[in-house]
Amino acid sequence: MGFNCQVKALTLIIAKLDKLICHVLFISRLLASKVNFRAVDDLHLTKMMVKMLTVLSEHEREQISTRTIEALTAANVRGKASGKHGLDCKG
Repeated sequence: MGFNCQVKALTLIIAKLDKLICHVLFISRLLASKVNFRAVDDLHLTKMMVKMLTVLSEHEREQISTRTIEALTAANVRGKASGKHGLDCKG
């Protein structure tokens, strides 16, 4: 996809950057490919801002994961059933 844009000197149009920004590898490859791209939902976005948003998105995802694990551990300590349909995974 990006390679064709680069060869033909086209601009890749992205409708909603917030859906794509969480894909760190894709964004990194896109920026490294030097393909011109524009996000329709924010036309003034620079490559530096895209990099910052990608890093923040990755950090947020890690924080969510940590909080989820901590909450499940705390619930397990309190004796709350976990797993599908309230079945405990321990058996």
